[in-house]
Amino acid sequence: MSEESGAMMMQGNTTNTNTSRLFNYLIIILLVALVALGAVLAYTYFLKKEPVDPMLERALEGWKQAVADDPSNSLARANLGATYLDMGEVDKAIVELETALEMVPDSFSYTLELGYAYREKGDLDRAVELFLESADLTPAGEKYIAYYEAAVSARDNGDMEAAKEYASQSIEDNDMIWNSHVLLGELYESEGDLEKAKAEYEAALKFNPNDEELQGSVERVSAE
Repeated sequence: MSEESGAMMMQGNTTNTNTSRLFNYLIIILLVALVALGAVLAYTYFLKKEPVDPMLERALEGWKQAVADDPSNSLARANLGATYLDMGEVDKAIVELETALEMVPDSFSYTLELGYAYREKGDLDRAVELFLESADLTPAGEKYIAYYEAAVSARDNGDMEAAKEYASQSIEDNDMIWNSHVLLGELYESEGDLEKAKAEYEAALKFNPNDEELQGSVERVSAE
């Protein structure tokens, strides 16, 4: 073998060795990158996932056990449903609340809670129906909550006339509920009826005089 041939073979071996090393390095870099990406994704997942409140978990287990011990206990089922709702398990909440309501059809509190569940689910029409049913079942002087929630749901559903009607009914039931005055004021303001909006904001301010946002609302509609 000539010196030239030997040199060429050595050069070829060196080139192959360098290529092999480069290939191995690329594989290692790729693996490190994949591991790093997996770590980032895992961190992002667990960071975004909100931890469950331990108190809610204990409450859930307690009410589950209460229902298991006495399936006909409507209060246990309603509380189980309410706990599911607090945990964001809307469908499970609806199942338990509807079961409780079947046992006690005239319960205004079960009906109200079921309204919250359907609103959380996004079924605003059904939510309004349930809030109004709850208002019908509730004694006078305590209907304002159900009417207020019906007004909020109707507004969110785009039915401003119905929202105004229910907010007005809430105020008729209890004039001291400033939230309903604020809601009605906002509805009037959205329509451009600033005089009526101001009257409602001022009525709310009587019961919550230190609320800076309310003060700003009065100033805003007064200046326009």
